[in-house]
Amino acid sequence: MSTKVELLDHNPGWAEQAVLEAERFATALGSDPRLIAIHHIGSTSIPGIQAKGIIDLCPAVAAFARKPEETVGGASMCTAS
Repeated sequence: MSTKVELLDHNPGWAEQAVLEAERFATALGSDPRLIAIHHIGSTSIPGIQAKGIIDLCPAVAAFARKPEETVGGASMCTAS
């Protein structure tokens, strides 16, 4: 089964959307001191290139003691050392 992927021209609004989603994610985590930053990653974070239009975020944390199968808000987390 083949799935077609539609690439969109870069949308400058993706950066603002990423900031808003990062704020929502940080709010969901509360005041957890392990959260270092939330990065906008992937093709939507690169100005001037086409992308699928899906905003990818990577929360960086100082330590992560949860079991691998546990997530926050359905998202897995990147770990900074």
